[in-house]
Amino acid sequence: MNTELITQILEGLRSVTLLFALFFALFTVKTLMHKESSHIAHGIKRKVFLWLMWGTFFLMAGVLLHYLSLTFNYSWEWVELLFILHYFFFLVAFAYFWNSSGKFHQLNHRDRWFFLGFVVLVLMATTYLLWGVVLPGLDQVISIENILNVLYPLFLALILVLTYSVHARVKAGLIDRSLWYIANGVFIYFIGYYLYTFTNFKENAFTFLPVIYEGLFLLSSIYYLLGFAVARKKAKEIKG
Repeated sequence: MNTELITQILEGLRSVTLLFALFFALFTVKTLMHKESSHIAHGIKRKVFLWLMWGTFFLMAGVLLHYLSLTFNYSWEWVELLFILHYFFFLVAFAYFWNSSGKFHQLNHRDRWFFLGFVVLVLMATTYLLWGVVLPGLDQVISIENILNVLYPLFLALILVLTYSVHARVKAGLIDRSLWYIANGVFIYFIGYYLYTFTNFKENAFTFLPVIYEGLFLLSSIYYLLGFAVARKKAKEIKG
């Protein structure tokens, strides 16, 4: 079984996983919209999971169209727009969660130092990816594709930094672990995208890397599915 076939199978499994994640997201948002709770996190979760639902929908659509393009050898010129919308809605979701939950919980001294170290690591990784891998591999012509190749790592880095607040709020008991799973999925996605970009811009990259990053993308989708499934279960437990 060659590498190309394995990656295609993994991407197909990823599409199916994201489809199930989207179903759970739809039911979660529907339940949260129709139930009331005095818990401070309930109102925050409504909007956060609504935006995450849309972000997952566009990710699923983008992955599915990309999978179909590989299967039927057909190019979908506007598939990149779906990934842009995915990043946008995830960015809005975690930015809103950071801002809203920050009114009820502040990072302690230790968490702030961990956060600073986390930001430095993400910044270092993103800087190397852009200046060491992406920019040297681009041609001199300004195009939408080249612009997106530069913007994607920046979007992902910002989303990843914003997810740090999720871990702190879960530890403080402000919110359940549903969002924690999705935040971990973002982290795994970031590593997968890092390897994906490295493979596509570096010559003589290891031939097994596509299997690894597609495996990471699949694992990320599984974490999204777990997050929405837990959120659905917790939403059903709300009395109202």
